[in-house]
Amino acid sequence: SQGIWIFLNTPFDVLKKRSLQSGKRPLAQTSPEEFEKLYKSRLPLYNQASFIVDTAGLNKDQVCDGLIAKILFHV
Repeated sequence: SQGIWIFLNTPFDVLKKRSLQSGKRPLAQTSPEEFEKLYKSRLPLYNQASFIVDTAGLNKDQVCDGLIAKILFHV
């Protein structure tokens, strides 16, 4: 494959809060335990991404800057 895969590594607590607030994530509407179990089961796959950007404590601009830097360094 010629595409790139990007994983925005966001702390689970932040993901849970965002998902519950949006109401648009059906899989997040399960129990907190089930949602965390699902996240943890997918994490090994997510960590195989071409680029991983840790988003903890960063705003949108900082996340974008980090991603751009990783892509530019790669090409």
